[in-house]
This record gives sequence, structure tokens and C-alpha cells, in this order.
Amino acid sequence: MRQQPLALPGDTDPSIDLDAHARTSHNTSYSFDYLFLKRFWRLLRLLFKPTSLAPHAFWSPKKEARQNSLFWLYVIFVALSCGNEVLVYFVGLIPSRFYTILTNKDLSGFTQFTVPCLLLVFGASAGKSLVTFMGGLFALKARRLLTEHVQARYIRPKTMYTLVLNHTSIDNPDQRIAQDIERFSDTLRKIVEQLIIMPLLLISYTWQCWKVSGFMGPLFIYAYFILGSVISRRFIKPIVNAVFYKEAQEGYFRFLHVRLRQYAESIAFSHGEKEENIRAKDSLDSLLVLQRSIVNKELPLNLANKSFAYFGSILSYFVIAIPVFAGAFDDKDPGDLSAIISKNSFVSMYLIYLFTSIIEQSSKLSDLAGYTARIAELLEAIEDVDNEIENIEIDYPYREDDQSNNAIEFENVSIWTPQGKNVIINLNLHIAKGEHVIIMGPNGSGKTSVLRALAGLWPCTSGRLHMPKMKHGKDIVFLPQIPYLIEGSLRDQITYPSLASATTISDDEVRSLLEQVHLPHLEYLVDSFDTCYGPQWSKMLSPGEQQRLVFARILYWKPTFAALDEAMSGMDNATEAYLYRLIIDMGVTVISVSHHRDMIQFHRQLVEMDGQGGYQITPIAPLITS
Repeated sequence: MRQQPLALPGDTDPSIDLDAHARTSHNTSYSFDYLFLKRFWRLLRLLFKPTSLAPHAFWSPKKEARQNSLFWLYVIFVALSCGNEVLVYFVGLIPSRFYTILTNKDLSGFTQFTVPCLLLVFGASAGKSLVTFMGGLFALKARRLLTEHVQARYIRPKTMYTLVLNHTSIDNPDQRIAQDIERFSDTLRKIVEQLIIMPLLLISYTWQCWKVSGFMGPLFIYAYFILGSVISRRFIKPIVNAVFYKEAQEGYFRFLHVRLRQYAESIAFSHGEKEENIRAKDSLDSLLVLQRSIVNKELPLNLANKSFAYFGSILSYFVIAIPVFAGAFDDKDPGDLSAIISKNSFVSMYLIYLFTSIIEQSSKLSDLAGYTARIAELLEAIEDVDNEIENIEIDYPYREDDQSNNAIEFENVSIWTPQGKNVIINLNLHIAKGEHVIIMGPNGSGKTSVLRALAGLWPCTSGRLHMPKMKHGKDIVFLPQIPYLIEGSLRDQITYPSLASATTISDDEVRSLLEQVHLPHLEYLVDSFDTCYGPQWSKMLSPGEQQRLVFARILYWKPTFAALDEAMSGMDNATEAYLYRLIIDMGVTVISVSHHRDMIQFHRQLVEMDGQGGYQITPIAPLITS
């Protein structure tokens, strides 16, 4: 058994600290290095050879393999690029052909060559358009595959909860999934469009340049490329770091505005607009400082890249000059020589252009490295969380027994806070069917911690928790103080967490449930029971109405147990008492966390916590109703 308490969430409801980023020094360095290559290779494997393909090979032509891998899309991409480059090559030879025709004043040849020339140009244009189109499909599919994989790993029982509340080093998982993956996919698409068949083109044009100028021509060009690559890499490294932290600050800035929208009324009541504006401005200033640092660091990189491109065009003429001044074409007349120079200049200039294109991807590579680090960090954090959960389940077993009496039992259970404070020590509590329990105590005494242990979100640091086999959300329903209204229809709200059940609940059943929770007017607030709403729910309903709507889930599912964590705090005493009676009469066993002593009468056991780890259990006489 471990002696050190686990880093678990606090007893109070967590709120995301918007200033955490400002307080965190940027000690971690991100660069275009081996770690980037390792992480980038991992993401490529997820795109081309995901584990979900088993038992199919990633090159399998079967539909499932094609849907879950980029391999065949990449093959088509390569084929189109090759075809387009063939057309580009022949388009590049058009000027030399025209030089010969015009020098010889060959009108017949001119008219005959015009139509094929136009067809070649149109074909090259169409080919380039198709390559760009395939690039769009490539980015779209890459985003889908990566997002689905990360979401499937992230939105899982205990994983998302533990990562969001415990691993504060991972900022804004939502941004990493929704924005960074999209930008990674688009940046990868731009790089792939330029470099997809670059090795083949380099071999082809190197050979043709060798034929024209001997080994000296390619030697000059390759030496020039190596020099440009070394210089570009020197300027890439600091940009990767800046991109990473700029994306992190983007997430904080966006989340700050989400909170302003969410708490607009609270801010208005407090007249806190001036202070919030100052916070928003400070966050924007921090973001712009990071963005300006990227602009500053990209200046020398762009200067190096553009200089490389322009000097490269001059270098091509040096390459062409080698055979010209060596006398290789002394036997040619001016017309033929012009055609030869035009053809050979295209070959050498295109080879230089290929190397220039590689170097110009350096700015995109710096962005790609930043996005790769953020996505890979999230995946690595998820793996750490999974390992942590596995270790917790080994060290602090959370057991579910198939008990015929449907009872929950805390057997010498102790729970600690992340700071090592004992929330409760050696809790012994038996909750049989109909033995309703209310947990009370001062603020911060750990009342909600007991429900977290009951839900399996927190481990019992000692003792055992015995539970019957139950399905969360159906056989046992947890309702927190802040109601969770999903993005969906009114019917979906009632049947949550099972969307499939929304199709089986009739309109009359929805009306009946709304009547029972005193919300019949909701039918007239929505267009229909199946009309989906998102943030509008918080505007359409008061806090108390939101709690009552969520309470309807208990009436729909009719669970064995219902755990209520101040779930009716926004209601008046009469409504709260009415709802207690309603679910107790249905046969639901209630486990309540509450400050309202008037509600003690609806329970059979009172657990009073002192905030120091101690507790007292007091039996309560059954409520006698007339």
C-alpha cells in the first residue's frame, strides 16, 4: 500500500485557472530535434497504420482499411503528382520549342504547335488543381483519423476527469483536439503537396542536369542546398518553441472569452466589466507578445529562404555557362543554341527550384513541430493517466460485488485530499434499499468526496467499498449541484446519458415527466421535443429550472440509487420536499449531500462530517405521511 496520498482533485468544484499560464515559466524547450521526429513518427503511424485496422493490413483494399488509413489516398496523391510533374516537364520545354520555331520563322510549325501547347498548359493546370484537391482530402481525412483517435482515448470513464482536474501541466485539451489537430493536418497537407514526389524529381532532374553540365552542375547545386539547409535549421529551432507557447496562450485567451459569455450575468451584477476588460487585455497582450516573437524569429528565416531562392536563379546560369564556355555547343547556330540554353536552363532552374521548395518548407516545419508537440503531449498525458488509473485500481481496489440485496457498504473506508488531509477515516456505512442517507457538514469537510469515491472517481486509500453490479447513469444516477445540460433536444436531456433511449420515449411520456417536475411550460419554449439547442439552454432556463429538468432523469430511469450533491440547491423548500417524496415513493434509495436540515426528515441515516476526518452516524425515524 502506498503511503503517499495520490494527487486527487480537491473537494470543492474545480475552476480552471486562467492565470496559470502566466505564472508558469517556459522551462520546457520544444525544437526540431529527435523528440520531434519520434512524436511525428507516432502520429504518422496513427494515420497510416492505426491499431484499429486489425486484422486488416494497412495496404488492404477492403473498405474498412481504406476508411481508417491514409495509405490509399496517399497512393492516389502520389500518382496524380507524378502525372502532373510529367505535364509540367513538357510545359517547361515549350519555350525552347518556340525559340526554334520563331528563329527559323516556321509559320506552319508555329500553327501546328499552338494547339498541343495549349492542351499541355490546360493539362498542367488541371493536374495542379487535382493535386490541390487531393491535398484538401488528405488534410480532411488526417484530421478525422487523428481527432477520432484522440477523442476515443480522451473521452473515457475516469480518463477525461483525471486529466482535466489532476494534470494541470496539459493546458486546454479541447484546443489541442479541436484546433491543433486541424492545423497539424493542414500544415502537413501543405508540406506533402510540395514534397510528395520530391525524391523522384530530384533523381530525374539531377540526371538531366548531369547530362548538360557534367558533375560540376549538380555538385554546385547540392552544395548550395546543403548550405541553405544548415542556415534554415539554425533559424527553425527557436520558432518551434514560440509556436508551442503561442498556441497555449491562444487557448487561454479563447477560454477567457468563453467564461465571460458563461458568467455575463454574474459579472454584470458585480459591475466587474472594467476588471474583466483588464484581464482580457492582459491575456491579449501576452498572446500578442508571443505572436510578435514568432514574427520576429521568422524574419531571418524568411530572409535566408528568399535569398536562397533568388541567388538560386543566378546559380542556374552559372551551371548553364559551364558547357557553353567549354565549347560544347560551338557547332550550333544561334537559333539552336537559344533552344538548347532554354531547355537546359529549365532543367537546372527546376532542380534548384526543387531544393528551394524544400528549404521554404522550413517555416511550415517549425509550425508542424509545434503542433506535433502539443498533440503528442496530450496523448502521452492520456497514457500517464491510464497508467495512474491502473495503479490506483491495483493499490486501492474499488470492488463491485453482485449482491442480491442491492446494498452499498463502506467498510473501514478512508479518503484523503491531494494535500494529504484526511477527509474521512474508517467510514463504516451500510446503505440498503430504502435506507436513505443524508451527508452533512461544514463547507470543505469532504461531503462530495464520499460521492466521488462512490462513483469510482476517487480511490479509497484504505478499506473496501462494496457495491452491487450497477450501470452508472441508469441503475445509479449522480446529480451534481451544477446541472449538466447537453447539446441536444429536450428529449435528449431527459434520457441522458443514453441517446439511443431518446427514440423510445414518447411525447406523452416527456409531457408527463415535465409535469412531475413542474416544468410543463418547457413544451412551449421549444420548437419541438426533438429540436436541438446548445448554449441556449442556460438562457432559456433559470438555475432552478435546469436542476428540475435534470432531476427528470431520475424519474425516467427509475434507478436503484440516486446520489444528489446539492442537486436541488436552486429550488424552494416546498419543491425540494415534493421531489424528495416523489422519488422515495418510486422506490429510489437516496444518498444526499445537503445543507438544508429541513430535508433530514426524508432520510433514515444522517452522516455528519467534522472536516477533520471524523464523522457521526445518527439513525432517523421514518417519515410519517398522512
